[in-house]
Amino acid sequence: LFRSEAQLRVEKGKSVVFGNDSLELEFNGRMACRIRYGKAKTSLNLVADSILPPQYLVLPNRVLSDFTLDFDDVQTGDSLTESGPAIRVLLKGLNKETGLEKQLCILLYKRYPGTFSWTAAYRNTSNQNLLIRKSVTGHFLLDPSLTGSGQDMWTYQGIAYDWGMDYMFPLKPGFYRKNYTGQQPGSRMGGGVPLMDFWTRNMGLAIAHLGKKPKLLSFPLETNGKGQAQISIEDSLEMELKPGETYTGIRSAVILHRLDFFNPLSVYASMMKDQGLYMPTPSPETYEPFWCGWGYESDFTLKQIYGTLPKIKALGFKWVVIDDRWFDRYGDWNPRKEI
Repeated sequence: LFRSEAQLRVEKGKSVVFGNDSLELEFNGRMACRIRYGKAKTSLNLVADSILPPQYLVLPNRVLSDFTLDFDDVQTGDSLTESGPAIRVLLKGLNKETGLEKQLCILLYKRYPGTFSWTAAYRNTSNQNLLIRKSVTGHFLLDPSLTGSGQDMWTYQGIAYDWGMDYMFPLKPGFYRKNYTGQQPGSRMGGGVPLMDFWTRNMGLAIAHLGKKPKLLSFPLETNGKGQAQISIEDSLEMELKPGETYTGIRSAVILHRLDFFNPLSVYASMMKDQGLYMPTPSPETYEPFWCGWGYESDFTLKQIYGTLPKIKALGFKWVVIDDRWFDRYGDWNPRKEI
């Protein structure tokens, strides 16, 4: 039954269209993709020859983005995933200049009708090594005016960028943030939720990394003077792909939704639970009051901590948190010898 909902249409030389009752994907001959959402088939992203497709590679001297879609080799089938039944669609393309083959695997989930995931793999069929500097997925140029929302743009950015900064806020022209998941040079912050959401009054689109282990990625977002936003997930590689070898990019999700970021975050959390990654039920002690040593900031001493304990006991607190700089260096996380 679910397979019949894939609604695959191939118009040779022009487009491959498939989807379900909640979303529709249309790929053109260069493997660029337009996404439509809901019964009204509302689209939020622009597609043009001048706009890079969702997946591409960055080489030392150029961007490798043009892969000619093989309309005669479009494969579909049922797939049983960790998130339950899904439709798998396999698209193949070739970059004739380099001999690099691209294979894009897309999964549409029965449990998450407004969501799909995709993974791009690249095989070097030439007789020369190819140096790949960066792999990009989930690249979109989003235009709120397509949804009838004017220039009303909001975002949720899950990366810990700086202390005290909001995770969700309205977007204005000229905004840019790299959203690197590693340590931020200025604030020493890092990590966070590998998901970025963009929404308007009528529609939203989120991109997220579905890996079981954290990975150093970037989720750049940039707005232009036309009220449009460019988003993507970037993986810096600096790897050499030898003849006959295959590089497989990260698995990521695209979550379409209404209203704000709550829906895509809920879907993302559920998809991670499907993979066995979930937060355990908090113990009752989690809700008890505690004292945090951040009042002494990052260069605290044991004398300061121990000197505060009598007051903590008098207040009836059972828990003490030793905050920032209990460790020697960021990234090493060894306890400071002086304490």
